[in-house]
Amino acid sequence: MSAAVEFQLPSTVLTVLQLLRERDANMSVVAAVAFAFICENEGLSQTELCQLLDEPSYVVSRVVDYLGQGTAQVGREARQRGLDLVERVPWDRDRRVRVLKLTPSGQRLRQALNAAVVRPQPL
Repeated sequence: MSAAVEFQLPSTVLTVLQLLRERDANMSVVAAVAFAFICENEGLSQTELCQLLDEPSYVVSRVVDYLGQGTAQVGREARQRGLDLVERVPWDRDRRVRVLKLTPSGQRLRQALNAAVVRPQPL
């Protein structure tokens, strides 16, 4: 039996992670970091996200599916609909390239995270 851990003065990083996990308890640290990168760098490509996360393309593809509108795998067998926070859209310079943007739901979550993190807390 595991008890929920509460932090007295969580750092900014842990506050954001905790808030994201309130949205979906299954959110991995990689997915949370990916969402933060997309929030701060809207319009980056999935390849660029792979480089930022230092993860292979198949992992990032699954994470973007999970954050996006597709069907994502959670665990070994369970499947769930994506969180509808991120979408892949054609890049205006080259329609073959897809870039990552926040959906209206993702923009609202970013605003909520920014409001919750009023004053940064050091690690």
